[in-house]
Amino acid sequence: MTRRPFLPAVVCALALVGAGCGDDDNDTLSYEDTGTEIGDICQTVSLDDLNGKPNNDVPVLEKAVPEFEQAVQDVRDLDVDEELADTRDQFADNADEQVALLKEAQQIAEGGDQKAYRAKLDEGQPLGKESDELASKLGATACIDE
Repeated sequence: MTRRPFLPAVVCALALVGAGCGDDDNDTLSYEDTGTEIGDICQTVSLDDLNGKPNNDVPVLEKAVPEFEQAVQDVRDLDVDEELADTRDQFADNADEQVALLKEAQQIAEGGDQKAYRAKLDEGQPLGKESDELASKLGATACIDE
């Protein structure tokens, strides 16, 4: 029973450290601000109009891929708390992998092979799941696919 009061104190202290509270560097984003900023960046990229049909998706990808690349760079440029830096980098690395996959899918779609195109898009599902998990760790709920 003596551990119960101690555990909430530890959790609270970790939350304060994770949020960047007490940090003298005013440019470093807190946990909450990191999640908000990354969430805002995620909102600049939309793949909602993809439907798996090459004729529809080629123009969507032509617009979305460069936006996605810029978004990844914007995430990398964020000055986050050192406790979040590795997760932010993993999130950006995952996004780079998604961009590469989308570029491959775009090339296939431009050739018109719907079956191969859809198969390539399906390869991204594990990346999407990993991205959602990393976004959750960063507090970037706007980046999580529902």
